[in-house]
Amino acid sequence: MTTKRERVTAALRGEPVDRVPVSFWLHNFATENSAEGLAGETLRLARTFDWDFLKPQSRAQCFAEAWGLEYTASRDRAVPFTVTRAPATGASDLASLEPADPRAGALGEQLEALRLIRAAVGPDTPIIWTVFSPLMVMAYLMKGGREQALSLMRSEPAALELASTPEPTGSSTRRTSPPEPS
Repeated sequence: MTTKRERVTAALRGEPVDRVPVSFWLHNFATENSAEGLAGETLRLARTFDWDFLKPQSRAQCFAEAWGLEYTASRDRAVPFTVTRAPATGASDLASLEPADPRAGALGEQLEALRLIRAAVGPDTPIIWTVFSPLMVMAYLMKGGREQALSLMRSEPAALELASTPEPTGSSTRRTSPPEPS
C-alpha cells in the first residue's frame, strides 16, 4: 500500500493490506463549537497521530440545532454542553418541523469544518463524517430528552415517522400525514 486512501479502500473491500487502517476519535467539548475549532482539533490529532482516516467528532447536538435547540457550550474538554432550550415538548411540536437547510446554521458550520479539514489534509486521507439517524436527533429535540423520545416512539409512532420523513423532491408543502406504504 502506498497511500492512506489505498489502505482504507482495500480494507473496506476485504482485500489484503500492509496493516490494519487505524484511526481514533473523541469529543473535546471545548473545541467543537465552531467550524474552526472542530477543524483545528481534528487536524491537531491528525498531525499528532498520523491516522489512516479521519472521523471529525462534531458536537452531537448540531443536527438538533437546525430546529431550534439552544445550549451553553462547555469550556472544559471533558464536560458536555448544557441544553438551555429544547424546541419540542410533544408530538404536536414534531409535526410542525420544517426541512432544514443543510448549508445554514450549525449544519453549514459542519460543512465548513469539512472544507477546512479537506483543504488541510488533501485528497489522500479519507474523512468519515457522522450523520445521526432521525431517532437519535429526536432525543435532542425533546424537552424530556431520550426518555420522552422513547415514550413517543412507543405511544405515537406516526408523529415520529412524520417528523423524520423527508419531503418528496420538488415538494413545496409540508406533508400532513405519514407517507403511504410502497
